[in-house]
Amino acid sequence: MKLNEEQTLAVCHPVGSPAVLIAGAGSGKTRVLTERVRWLIEQGTPPRRIVALTFTNKAAGELKDRLGIGFGTPPDKEPRISTIHSLA
Repeated sequence: MKLNEEQTLAVCHPVGSPAVLIAGAGSGKTRVLTERVRWLIEQGTPPRRIVALTFTNKAAGELKDRLGIGFGTPPDKEPRISTIHSLA
């Protein structure tokens, strides 16, 4: 997936350091979050240790679709993806 320089910096932010992604409409937040989750898993982070929060159900659903997470995904292979509202 093609990312610009700022998006690439967000995706490759060092493991072990907290990261927060705040951006406006149409800036590629879901794409960056998707690639960040993939990158973390590639770096050896267990999926169950990853939490990806979005603001809308649509974005959370799209993120799950892009990552291939569905009803058949084993729980240990699935990061926690939800809206901030449903998590809280």
